[in-house]
Amino acid sequence: QMQQMQQQQMQQQQQQVPPPPPMQQQQQPGQYLQQQQQTATQLSVPGCQNPTVNDIIRGTYSMHSENHQRPVYKKEAAPGTMDVLIYFWDERDGPNFCGWWFGPQVGGDQVWAYNSSRTMTPPASGWKVPYDGPLDPMLQVAGGCPPPPAPPQIDHAALMRQQQEEEQRKRLEEQRKLEMEERARQEQTAIATIRQAVQKLQLCTAEAFPALQKELDQVFQMELPKVGSFAEQLRNEAVMAVQRTQQRHAQEEARRQEMERLRAEQEAARKKLYDELKGLSEAMEQKTAAFKETFAPALALDCTSVDVVMEALDRTTSGEIAEAAKASCKACTDLMVANAESFDGIRTDISTKANLVALQAQIHKSHEDIHLAPKKLQRKIGALKKLEKQKEQLSKYCNGASGMPKSKISTYAKEHCKFELSPADVEKIAADLCNSQETIPKESFHKLKLAIGICREVEASRKRLEEKKKKEAALAEERARLQEELAKLQESLSKVEAEVQHVMEGASSLDNKMNGENPPTDAEIDSETEKLESTIKGLKDTVFESCKTVSKLVQGSDPTLQPLARLEGTKVEIKARQHNLKLDQVSLSTEKIKEAKAKRAAQVAAQAETPDATSADAAAADAAPSEDAKMADAEASSPLAAAAEAVAAPVAAAMEAVTGAVASVMAGLTQSSEEKKE
Repeated sequence: QMQQMQQQQMQQQQQQVPPPPPMQQQQQPGQYLQQQQQTATQLSVPGCQNPTVNDIIRGTYSMHSENHQRPVYKKEAAPGTMDVLIYFWDERDGPNFCGWWFGPQVGGDQVWAYNSSRTMTPPASGWKVPYDGPLDPMLQVAGGCPPPPAPPQIDHAALMRQQQEEEQRKRLEEQRKLEMEERARQEQTAIATIRQAVQKLQLCTAEAFPALQKELDQVFQMELPKVGSFAEQLRNEAVMAVQRTQQRHAQEEARRQEMERLRAEQEAARKKLYDELKGLSEAMEQKTAAFKETFAPALALDCTSVDVVMEALDRTTSGEIAEAAKASCKACTDLMVANAESFDGIRTDISTKANLVALQAQIHKSHEDIHLAPKKLQRKIGALKKLEKQKEQLSKYCNGASGMPKSKISTYAKEHCKFELSPADVEKIAADLCNSQETIPKESFHKLKLAIGICREVEASRKRLEEKKKKEAALAEERARLQEELAKLQESLSKVEAEVQHVMEGASSLDNKMNGENPPTDAEIDSETEKLESTIKGLKDTVFESCKTVSKLVQGSDPTLQPLARLEGTKVEIKARQHNLKLDQVSLSTEKIKEAKAKRAAQVAAQAETPDATSADAAAADAAPSEDAKMADAEASSPLAAAAEAVAAPVAAAMEAVTGAVASVMAGLTQSSEEKKE
């Protein structure tokens, strides 16, 4: 709105400025370029469809700086307001970010509009508001330059006068522009001051409203003459703000009074509930006290009659006093459950919380006394019956009414406690419990059972300790046996390692002899390879048996020793795997030696057939006569030539057959070698 007011003020002042004198038709060279540069340095944006972005980007823009080889335009606005820029961003952050942007700073995260065009100046249309939204046809950037006219005839004198007039007009326009900017700045400052005071008034409380209203009147007296044509609009805004604030204060006061009324009603209702609960609690306490008196004698320690306790139990379950006590307790509980929300409000109030908690504790205690009384009486009946049964059991071991004699202690422990006391234990118990008459009084029978239980537990602990020692000894023996077996396996693999090294050296030596000047014969090669293969097979069998023995030891060991057996067995398996790898390498070297021997034998067989034909050709060459002799003896030698030709054909066929056989043998050996390698 401030920018709109500034533009309206500038338009009014421009309408009052007299138009400049008409320019001559002749223009100096470079005048079009000057107009083009002047047009390109200023842009105009009338607005867009988005109301928020419209207030931000609407206005006039001037060339400010340069970014990514394109000009940067800045919106003309009063000092202290937010900057609005039109700038270009290249593809350094990706093609999706390349184009023209509206934003408060070049390359910033906050933007308002975007155009993917890559022109040298901001495009007139095709803008998206917001940057990832649809195209906004209302957003137009005006500032293009017209096409250049045809070069005019140059009149230097007229051109000089025109330049002087243009400079004078520009000075007048600049002066008028400065005056307009100063007036606009003063207007914006005054408008901002007035609206700030109005905003403070709108947000104030009822207590601060008179002081802020007086402050607003003072601000109007000082700043209203500076706002020009916006005075009436600002005055209306202030009146509306005062009315809305007064209405809001009235509504708040009405709500406050309503809340006070509701709070008072709730407090009265809660006090009534509390008084009602207190009355019910007092009645319940009286009835609970009368209820306790009906069964208190039965729970006394001196009461040992089952019939008396049974009568008390009947009174607690179906008597008139019991029913009255239960009814009073239920009345208190029902009242609290039906008005739980109100009682929660009483708990939150500090003044009534302690009293309510005390009442609830009293109600809870009375409830427990009423409902636990039958259980207590039932437990006592059970205890008395158990006591009578024990007395009947102990009566046959007692010597009259004096108690149990010392001689019956062992029999009692064996028959009733299922434990046979030793003579030492009997003497110890008798020394602790027997009186001067060598009997255990009836009142000490529970101590007798306790003493027998202690002796039984001591004996059980002794047996557990012996079993533990036996188990530890067995584990130690098995551990020693396991370590001994693993040590034997380690020693056996150490011997295997030395033999593996010896076999590897033998295979390497045989390979070196094969490639030396005096290679061994086929018989020697067969003998050496057979020895190597036999030794390799025996060593592999030994390694396999070692791994098998380790697996049996791990599976057959005690669960507590299996971690140790598994750890030591893993070491043995790793060493065995290393030996197997070395033996596989020796087997591969042996196969290569056999292949080399077979290849050498095939070459020797091929060479054995070739020398006969070669010697025949050499003899024929030595015995060949000259060309003249050939011509002279041609007729005489024709039968011999025919015979030689007849013999040569079968020989050539035989040579081809031998060559094919050798090639097939070599191919079979190569394929066999590859299969063995696989």
